[in-house]
Amino acid sequence: MRRSLTVAAAALLVSTSLQAQDIDARMIEAAKREGSVTWYTTLIISQFVRPAAEAFEKKYGVKVNAIRMNTEDVILRAANEAKAGRVQVDVFDGTSTVGPLKKLGIVAKYTPPSAARLPKQFIDKDGFWVATNYYVYTPALNTETFLEQFFGLCNNGKTSADGTPNFLQLMAMVNEYDLYVAGPPLPIQKLMGIVLGGFARLIGLKKFYPEFSK
Repeated sequence: MRRSLTVAAAALLVSTSLQAQDIDARMIEAAKREGSVTWYTTLIISQFVRPAAEAFEKKYGVKVNAIRMNTEDVILRAANEAKAGRVQVDVFDGTSTVGPLKKLGIVAKYTPPSAARLPKQFIDKDGFWVATNYYVYTPALNTETFLEQFFGLCNNGKTSADGTPNFLQLMAMVNEYDLYVAGPPLPIQKLMGIVLGGFARLIGLKKFYPEFSK
């Protein structure tokens, strides 16, 4: 199983670097004067953004304007706002947003007090981000369907003596079941599955045989 930490940076676009204990009160008072906080987010609205915004509004009485976009758009929009001298965003997240914006000098250091309960690997040692998401990547396979298909091919005499389907049959199924091998680049294997798999299906081979999975 391969684990990957995706950093969602909670960084403030302000011009000066403040201590965490100072910025909380000052930031809240400033937000109340402005009446709202603008958040550029790459997160899923229904799963996290809306509940988080509602909780924030209830606690602080400050409206949250959440704008959903991908990482590249967050970087581009924030950078353009800064260059124009009309920064609209107050807080942003993203998997790789801090680096480019940090180079422009428009990201302030900020570590919320609540981050103290997190393991140190989830907090930037320089104070520019705190992780909000932890993703676990692992291979997934519908083993029941996969085995049904291969046993069906074997029972119908459509495999070699050792029970392996012929090459074109594998190409017909490779992208359906992620039948990739170590060594060749994954994009090449996927392309082979598309091209050769398409040819295999033209000559009557299938990526899925309904009669084997009743």
